[in-house]
Amino acid sequence: MDNTTRNTPPLLMGAVLVFWGWQIGYLVLGLSAAIVLEGGRALRWRWELAEVDYRRIWDLCVIVTGILFLFFYGSEDWTRTAFTFAKWLPLVFLPMVMAQWFGSRERVPYGVYSWLLRRQQRQQARLGYPGHASALIRDDHPERGLNFSYPYFALCLLATASINTKQSWFYAGFCSLCIMALWQVRPRRLPVLTWGLAVSVMVVAGYHGHRQLTFLQAMAERTVSKWITNLGRRDPDANESHTSMGQIGRIKLSGRVILRLETDGPTAAPTLLREASYQLLRNTTWRVARRDYVPVNPDSDTNDFWTLIPNQPTPSSVKIARYLNRGNNVLPLPAGTAQIANMASATMEYSPLGVVRVDQAPRFVNYRAYYGPGELLDSPPKPEDDLQIPDAEKAALAQIADRLQLEGKSPKEILAAIRGFFQNEFQYSLWQKPPAEKGNDSLTPLGRFLLKTRSGHCEFFASATVLLLRQAGLPARYATGYAVDERGRGNSYVVRARHAHAWCLVHVNGRWEDFDTTPASWNNLENEQASLFESLTDFGSWLWYQFNRWRYGQSNFRQYLPWLLIPLALLLAWRVIRHKQRVQPAMAIEASADSPRLGIDSEFYLMERRIIEMGFPRSPDEALGVWLPRVGPAAGLGRETWEPLLFLHYRYRFDPAGIAPAERQELQQRVQAWLERKEESAPSRS
Repeated sequence: MDNTTRNTPPLLMGAVLVFWGWQIGYLVLGLSAAIVLEGGRALRWRWELAEVDYRRIWDLCVIVTGILFLFFYGSEDWTRTAFTFAKWLPLVFLPMVMAQWFGSRERVPYGVYSWLLRRQQRQQARLGYPGHASALIRDDHPERGLNFSYPYFALCLLATASINTKQSWFYAGFCSLCIMALWQVRPRRLPVLTWGLAVSVMVVAGYHGHRQLTFLQAMAERTVSKWITNLGRRDPDANESHTSMGQIGRIKLSGRVILRLETDGPTAAPTLLREASYQLLRNTTWRVARRDYVPVNPDSDTNDFWTLIPNQPTPSSVKIARYLNRGNNVLPLPAGTAQIANMASATMEYSPLGVVRVDQAPRFVNYRAYYGPGELLDSPPKPEDDLQIPDAEKAALAQIADRLQLEGKSPKEILAAIRGFFQNEFQYSLWQKPPAEKGNDSLTPLGRFLLKTRSGHCEFFASATVLLLRQAGLPARYATGYAVDERGRGNSYVVRARHAHAWCLVHVNGRWEDFDTTPASWNNLENEQASLFESLTDFGSWLWYQFNRWRYGQSNFRQYLPWLLIPLALLLAWRVIRHKQRVQPAMAIEASADSPRLGIDSEFYLMERRIIEMGFPRSPDEALGVWLPRVGPAAGLGRETWEPLLFLHYRYRFDPAGIAPAERQELQQRVQAWLERKEESAPSRS
């Protein structure tokens, strides 16, 4: 068969495949695919592929695409999945573009790409009357299809861009390939110079435009970060904590689920989960004095079991499920955590302030913390850090300390006096009023809380407690994390964004202990701010949690997955067998031994040959449905004659189900009758 021209410029597909292989690090693979496609231009033959063959190839590509996506999605986070998946798409769909390049059609029918169109065509074929022949005729026209080359070209460019190369030469190569593709379809009435100038302006504008996207991205990140902060999702900074002390108005955190806890049996969950602690107060921000971290070596080859404090009894444990961000993440842990299991991470380290953080961990983790009384990760107190009081707060603190007569008391008495002071004379509030004395800046927000308003949120109570303890001579630190108060089903607990909490660490009896003076009513007041739609969002959050447990192998569902694949494989095998049963009878009906494929022995070809012999040639690229209406009247062939025969011919030639024996006989008889009439009406050759 003569090799018709491909609807892409020479070397375009080869260039984009080489560019793709070079970018993904598999140059030999891209070069091989380019040689196969571009080398096919020199061939003078092409395979005679039917529509059913294109369908099978397309279905294979789609199935492999789905399997590939599930494979990457089940082993990597979403961002990696998207880019890694896109990188291999040109290889997945290479069989489809090869089928078009080496097949018999310049355009693949739309029904190949759509199962819905296939179903409609099968329904029309089963009707079996000529009124629907015109639809099939139009679908067979060369223009009624898709040239897959250009979509494949765009797919290669997309896959190449997924590598995220930011060099200028990548943009130059990208634009060069696009210009090669656009050159063939440029408007012929437009001068080449004008077209080149327009393309140059587009390239330059695109280059500077994509550079400006960096600034737009930064603005978007800041806006989204602020929006997320307003919703209450905190990404703790282990080096400093910006409090809301001094903020006017209502402080509101969302009910979004941050953590999910699960205990063993009836064991109660820890009341507090600490993320970080701080030593130095500067205005309304707590900071750490030093930023040293100690690396932790894993106890297993899989980097999922870590020992923080060796040889420490851990009678209690709790499973904590949460979502992580990229980079370093601080882990919320109960006091006295000595070991962490099921925490797959590249590294783990802790600071002298008890902060434990991980790096390069999965986006979803469900780790188990083993904890108990005994030694802590926190370093011993240092007077220059853990007894420091800001100068601006000393006057108010001295006044309160004198009133409580803290000097000379034992640590136990000091703690009791401070707890009673806050519990009896203060109230918890999320609303902060502006100062009544306008223009009076002598009091800090914390001093105004102690001496004037006596109302505030947990950050006020924790900060004031830390400084009062230091005023009394006890080392103290400011701690942040979550309070565990809301119980779920069974042995589970839910921690929301509004459960974020701040409290105090005090050093007594040779160890650090949690000391929380915030009134117990704070959690009830927070829960009163819950949204009316919280139950609905909780259900969606639970579904997403269960999905991620399966995705990251934290549930027992994966062990049943092979059993679920068995009925799927049986269903696929049944469809293939049923398909073969429908094809075999049509292939066997009166087919000659030398017929290479279905429908090649159709009698309609005899009618076509006879019309051509009568002096009405058919162009190589002219479909029968276009040729017959053009030459039929002159050849003495009415539409009522050729349309039913062409309908049967197309079904016999291209429909995988074939035609019934009676229809096959009808095609033979009617074509033979027409040929006999033409033979009788032909002038004598003698």
